[in-house]
Amino acid sequence: MCGIAGYLQTSDGPARDAVLHAMSDRMHHRGPDDRGHMTAGRVGLAHTRLSILDRSPAGRQPMQAGHTHLIVNGEIYNFRELARQHNLSSELNSRSDSEVLLRLIERIGMERTLDSIDGMYAFAAYDSRNRLLHLVRDPFGVKPLFVLRHDGCIWFASEIKALLAVPGFVPTASPEALHHFLSLDYIPGAVTAFEGIEELRPGAWWSISTETGAVTRRQHAQTQWAIDDSITLNDAIAQSQELLTNAVSRQLVADVDVGVMLSGGLDSSSI
Repeated sequence: MCGIAGYLQTSDGPARDAVLHAMSDRMHHRGPDDRGHMTAGRVGLAHTRLSILDRSPAGRQPMQAGHTHLIVNGEIYNFRELARQHNLSSELNSRSDSEVLLRLIERIGMERTLDSIDGMYAFAAYDSRNRLLHLVRDPFGVKPLFVLRHDGCIWFASEIKALLAVPGFVPTASPEALHHFLSLDYIPGAVTAFEGIEELRPGAWWSISTETGAVTRRQHAQTQWAIDDSITLNDAIAQSQELLTNAVSRQLVADVDVGVMLSGGLDSSSI
């Protein structure tokens, strides 16, 4: 678990370094091993790091390759296969999955990269060439990402508490969120408990113009649930075992000790 935060100014103005530091401070628990920040033009990016792959300074974020700056919270499971497929070894300065993601975005573009990666992630990528800030969330929404428009900026962070550090923003409870929570015991969709703060939906890909602040919203992934009536019980058992084994194996790649937290339910017992 890491923490990402940043902003895009919709008009010219001084960099907001002090706010980036304040937002990082509120997410220190997400990334106690390291932190970094950068500003470029109207964009500022901050990262708090929990070191899992390549714990050296080479894995520090924000990372830059060419015209692309990147901060990531998450893990790309198939990064080694993608590095081999695209012959990235000579370009890599680290052994981290984040750098593979960065190099892919720079080399083949965002759309092809999103089509090829497998993982759980929320990331921000600033494309200085096309003057776009991309905000992306994984297909199942495992990693969180929240957005606030305030004081001529679009702010984003892994946690709402980081957005509450934005100067002048007064948190106000959302009546719509309260209605949903009291009716359903949870808050659905992009609504959050605070007026003005929105959550990116699972599989969301936002492209924000640094010149106009215009947001293009797309879905790079959409979960499909289809019933296969032709499958037998034995086939279902075998496929479930294979899928579960592969899913667990993909998440065992680390340069630190791996632990498992079990709640005792059906999924935990299966794992």
